[in-house]
Amino acid sequence: MKGLLNKIKFYIKKPPVIVLIGQGSQTAKEAILAVLTPHFKIDKELLIYQANFDNLTDLKFLLKNSKQPILLASHTSEYYSDKEFFPGDNKIAENILKIADFLPSRGYFIFNYDDEAVRDISQKIKTGQLSFGFGIRADLRASDIVLTQSPNLGTNFKINYQGKIVPIWLKNLFGKENIYAALAAAMVGEILGINLVEISNGLKEYKGVDILDKKGTKIAKTTD
Repeated sequence: MKGLLNKIKFYIKKPPVIVLIGQGSQTAKEAILAVLTPHFKIDKELLIYQANFDNLTDLKFLLKNSKQPILLASHTSEYYSDKEFFPGDNKIAENILKIADFLPSRGYFIFNYDDEAVRDISQKIKTGQLSFGFGIRADLRASDIVLTQSPNLGTNFKINYQGKIVPIWLKNLFGKENIYAALAAAMVGEILGINLVEISNGLKEYKGVDILDKKGTKIAKTTD
């Protein structure tokens, strides 16, 4: 956040802030925008940042002074459709812990339960925590996944959270990466008071992004 005036405005309004970190942060951001845009004026009533480690001072200011700070950690390892997550980049895990230290007691740490490295470091974080994933122990999880070709291409699945179950439809989208993005967005929406039916409707507008490896090579096309 640049400029003293912007910091003063932020300190007065104290809008919710969502900070994203991990290999899936871009897809998560797009899904979160689809869920939140009907309910918030993005960049005015609510801020979303992908973590930039060049200026941790700004992240500290934002998280500590927001009325509802959220840190969302996706996964630390690159995602490949034929592999599960293994303990990932230690540097990413270290940075997650650094930023998590900025969270006040009113903040939330949301994390991908299926990533072992993220799950392990969650035990060192003291603020409120909520997890998402496919595993039965995740707070919010996906089930009943069906890939469809007719009459429409896409992915159907169900979100399960605190005894509530709603269907999700991702048009023209396939793969775990997009389901994880939808789960992350749903968890953020719940924290911010959006009900699961509204979240499901919002995710119909999620278009996905191409997934690239570290060399910039496309490893999966998430939308046609």
